[in-house]
Amino acid sequence: ASDLPMMEAVGHPVAVNPDPKLERVANKLGWPVVVFSKRTKAVIHRTTQAVGAAGLAAGGFAGGVRWARTVGRRRWR
Repeated sequence: ASDLPMMEAVGHPVAVNPDPKLERVANKLGWPVVVFSKRTKAVIHRTTQAVGAAGLAAGGFAGGVRWARTVGRRRWR
């Protein structure tokens, strides 16, 4: 509960992934307690990877269309 002094000093403390002692104090004082599991982190990681892959695919597609249009113009001149 080394975070306890800091949490007592802030206006709206929220215990995030607290150790057991801090969780007891937070519950006693009515502070919100938020627990992020490893599963939540894994979902965020997979979502970030999927969005990145979709962005790369969209960029590749747009680049391919531009290249095809440029090459197509040269052929018909």
